[in-house]
Amino acid sequence: MINIFFYINELTELQKLNLHKLKKISIIYRNYEKKNYIKNAFRIAAICKKFNFKFYISNDYKLATLIGANGIYIPSFNNIMIKPYKKIEILGSAHNVQEIQKKIIQGCNKIFLSPLFPTKDYQKSKILGIHKFNSIRRLFSNKTKIYALGGINEINLRKLILHNIEGMGSISILEKKIDNKFLNTLNLIAQKP
Repeated sequence: MINIFFYINELTELQKLNLHKLKKISIIYRNYEKKNYIKNAFRIAAICKKFNFKFYISNDYKLATLIGANGIYIPSFNNIMIKPYKKIEILGSAHNVQEIQKKIIQGCNKIFLSPLFPTKDYQKSKILGIHKFNSIRRLFSNKTKIYALGGINEINLRKLILHNIEGMGSISILEKKIDNKFLNTLNLIAQKP
């Protein structure tokens, strides 16, 4: 079973349609442009509550506690030390070993390592690939959980399943209509984090 996280910037009608069909997932809200920021946060929180999804807010501890989110997400570029006064989960992302070490110091207990596969922003020369990802994951197996991020689609997800990953994140999967076969696969492998 795999912990599945979906990143959402804006909540579109297509994303809502896809979310209605998914089970046992988590949502990370990362609206860096701050467009309709608080309104979207409350809308996404309501959907997460309705479907019993876990909900994380990027870079905003105050909003996360106000809205009752399960935790916060600290992207690789954020170096702020957060000292939560309320027990919440802290997720992070990294691109290399040094950034993983920084995220551990920041209190992250789950770290998304990217880019695993090519994306529109990262082409083949800048990706980790499955073997390097697994090597780094093993390095930190006693300190934190390392999850896959970047370029994950139906074909790449099958590769990840064969490598016994514990978790994955996706930005693009929710942005297009998920066909029933892939939807069934996601719901079959999803595990509540």
